[in-house]
Amino acid sequence: MTDLPTILEINDCAVRLTQAEQVLASPGFALFEDNWVATGDEAQTRYRLRPLNGNNNFWQQLNLDPLGNASGLIQHSGDLVYHHLSQLLADAGENGSDVRPLLIAYPGFYSDEQLSLLLGICQSLNRPVAGLVNSALLFAANQPPGNYLVIDQYLHHTLISQVAISAQQVSIEASQLLSNTGWVSLSDALARAISDEFIRHTRFNPRHDAEHEQTLYNQLPQWLEQVSAGDCSVQVADKSVTLGFNVLADAGRNVLQPIMDGVAEMQQRSAAQVLLCPSAAALPYWYQDLAKAQLEPQHLATQAQRFAARLIDTSEQEGVLLTEELALKDAASPQAEAAAASSATPPSAKASRTITAQPTHILTGAHAHAIAGENWLAAEEPALCATEPSACFGKLSRTAQGKVIFTPTASCLLNDQTITEPTELQAQDVLANDQVRYQLIQVIANG
Repeated sequence: MTDLPTILEINDCAVRLTQAEQVLASPGFALFEDNWVATGDEAQTRYRLRPLNGNNNFWQQLNLDPLGNASGLIQHSGDLVYHHLSQLLADAGENGSDVRPLLIAYPGFYSDEQLSLLLGICQSLNRPVAGLVNSALLFAANQPPGNYLVIDQYLHHTLISQVAISAQQVSIEASQLLSNTGWVSLSDALARAISDEFIRHTRFNPRHDAEHEQTLYNQLPQWLEQVSAGDCSVQVADKSVTLGFNVLADAGRNVLQPIMDGVAEMQQRSAAQVLLCPSAAALPYWYQDLAKAQLEPQHLATQAQRFAARLIDTSEQEGVLLTEELALKDAASPQAEAAAASSATPPSAKASRTITAQPTHILTGAHAHAIAGENWLAAEEPALCATEPSACFGKLSRTAQGKVIFTPTASCLLNDQTITEPTELQAQDVLANDQVRYQLIQVIANG
């Protein structure tokens, strides 16, 4: 492996893309109407101005369920993930031969259904996926043998992963997902506390006006940093108050106390050390009573590059390698890993598996449509039709055994190869001509 993959780290506090020395981070916020979509910082800094047009839980709830505020471009969370990831990749400026495969570090609470949909979205963006790995494995990978509690904070909740490290491997023993303990709940509580200070001292409530409220939320990270060094003056509109950390301490503690309780409960079962992921390490004031190690923002990407060779399936087997248990060897450098990859023993069934199967849905642009009975594919505009359109290049049929058969009626390509006969399709296959492109994916039902 001469080139390291691009690392995609999925945490909606800051979805991070790392390629070589380039690092991009974008929060999981979106604003949208019928004809436009804004994501990342652009959406977060205007989110309070257009609350009915916003969404900030689409990475957490990645699925194809209809949104209550759906628009022309956005029908479900999968559409928002598509647009956010598309913008992040565009900001990275990759194109043509510069495009590298993605190694995705995913949250431990993601289901197979969500991972399958994520693969389809990446492929619809023409981005190959080299491997999938549970984030908690990489956060803990460089620690000495022992038991650890990895605390990873997201926009809406916190995941505590109990990780065991031996001389041979890193494995996840248990996990606990705590709702309403993420950055959104924390920032709401801190915003209310700061507003109360404004009301108490100036009778001005910044939360009564959308622009003033947005200013409060935009300034909150900066104020948190300043107040950690002592009292500071904060201003909204033409009003200002002096803010001390004591004003914020109780408000934040009320939100984050379930995390402390969860850590205490899990430590009773194992004498585990605490690792604060970057999203949690940014809030050291509320974790100061824990014996802990605080991980740097680039920690995960560094470990992903270190172990890249064993996180990527180089065999001829179809599908994407999903790593749920990490084997440890001498992985001092990516170069050493690459040199050893050809002689490495295959990972155990528990340690890894592949995500691939018969297709259940077909992507047209950013939209996924269930394949049922017979459907026709339009040849000029991407569309799945119940009856044969005037411009058509083939028919999809699902058999009683669940197989999907494609019968071409005009010139088209299957995975860049000309196809002329009825052919069984697999998840991740691509049908295309000069004008349209269709991606086959599998969506797995929970349970």
